Amino acid sequence: MKAFVLAAGAGKRLRPLTIDIPKPMIPVLEKPTLYYTFLNLKKNGFDSVCVNLYHHPDIITNFFKNNDTGVKLDFSVGKKLLGTAVAIKSKESFF
Repeated sequence: MKAFVLAAGAGKRLRPLTIDIPKPMIPVLEKPTLYYTFLNLKKNGFDSVCVNLYHHPDIITNFFKNNDTGVKLDFSVGKKLLGTAVAIKSKESFF
């Protein structure tokens, strides 16, 4: 099964925490929250995940280079912040 995770936002409501780090990478118990999202998706039968990125995408892609989450990851990096529908439409081929 496939999933699409929206992780492109700038996390403005969490500033100053999100100035230098994207919101999905804020650590909880020494792991980013996005890591736990992937583990939960795996636990519930998802095997392939596309992640929409915009704010500091390099931090996320570098962290998950050595992917140990058990799901196949595909990153979609936007050149500008898109709305939800546009982000999903742009990766229509993934589904």
